[in-house]
Amino acid sequence: MHQQANKEEVNPSVQTLQREIRWFTKVLETRMQLYFRQGSEVKSIYDIPPPKLEEDETLYSQMLMHYGFGVHERLILLLAMMPHIKPEVLDLFFTRNSLFDRPYSEFGGITSQTHRGFLPTGETVMFLLTGGDLKQRLQLMYLFDSTYPLQSHHILEWGKAKAGDPLWSRPLTISEEYLTYFLGKEDYQPTYSANFPARLLKTPLQWEDLVVNPETANGLQGILNWVDQEYELQMNRRIKPGYRALFYGPSGTGKTLAAALLAKKTDKEIYRINLAAVVSKYIGETEKNLNSLFERAERNEWILFFDEADALFGKRTDVKDSHDRYANQEVSYFFDCLHNFQGLCIVAIHNNEPLDTELVKRFQTVVHFPLPDEKERLLLWQKAFGDDITLSPDVDLNKIARDHPLTGEDINEVLRHCLLAAAEREDDVISLADVSKAVMKIVKW
Repeated sequence: MHQQANKEEVNPSVQTLQREIRWFTKVLETRMQLYFRQGSEVKSIYDIPPPKLEEDETLYSQMLMHYGFGVHERLILLLAMMPHIKPEVLDLFFTRNSLFDRPYSEFGGITSQTHRGFLPTGETVMFLLTGGDLKQRLQLMYLFDSTYPLQSHHILEWGKAKAGDPLWSRPLTISEEYLTYFLGKEDYQPTYSANFPARLLKTPLQWEDLVVNPETANGLQGILNWVDQEYELQMNRRIKPGYRALFYGPSGTGKTLAAALLAKKTDKEIYRINLAAVVSKYIGETEKNLNSLFERAERNEWILFFDEADALFGKRTDVKDSHDRYANQEVSYFFDCLHNFQGLCIVAIHNNEPLDTELVKRFQTVVHFPLPDEKERLLLWQKAFGDDITLSPDVDLNKIARDHPLTGEDINEVLRHCLLAAAEREDDVISLADVSKAVMKIVKW
């Protein structure tokens, strides 16, 4: 009974990968036997039948069939996965050339300081697929093309080669996202990196905690309406998919919170992008990073939130040198990606002045987040110092809201300072002196 229960709990993805590993191992062993003329049961690695996929419902098998990937793609994919799931399979590549007392050049591969195993490169791919046959090698050049599905869908990536190094010396890697899916995990969240300069944006607050004026609230409601009707709108071929919103206003007025709450209310994930990390100093890297970012967001139905985008969305600079020309090129490329994105993208800038007409035209909606008026400030103070906060009788929130034109972010900082002050004197009551000192600190900043 216990054995039967364990059998039923086996992850289908694990079973699929185990079959794939056995096939890959047989292919690799056969390639080595054929290359060193040690005798083999078959005359070609392509005579070894791969496991059938038709009745396999795992994401790995479904993706292979969806894209029509054949044996070449399957072997390359498994080669990239092997360091993660079965690194010892690649130990065959550590075989040394006894004539020169060094590794075989045709095996390619690299090692790292932290991983003792073999890491494949393009040369490894070529050896596995062709065994060194020059004609086949040249026929498979397309595998390195950026438009090839394994690369264009960001399933696999070729690392950078040093200047002057052969094309096939580039490391072969599988994306963290697809590796996670292939292992049977559906709750993938990308980690922040140079290749994905974005962080998941979350908030413990609710929609009711957002304090904005009626005009701003109407603008946000319009975005919610689009999300609710997104599927129906996409069925109309005359309407281009996707929605672009621009949030503008002073810092601390609720733009980031509003973006996080929009995602929470629509049950979507939202990623906040570090634009400084996206804009690379290397020619072509910005386009690559942006393309990867938008493509992954569209595939996963994420909301993208570009915060503090003032520098990127300023007026185009006069072209005085190659750097100016490339800066303009980056801005143009970003707007191309923005225009073609089929999901919800929010861009936030701190500008509180009237916006450039050409900039406004690029968005379906523009939402202004002005400084809160006295009524809104009072509501912000009341929400910040809620029922769980004890105030001394001399704290008059009406007067404080009237006398101090602070933003919601400022008021939350005041609360933090007040709680710290009360904790230092081991008290659970916040005094007027606590609030006054905290306000003075924020005003000086």
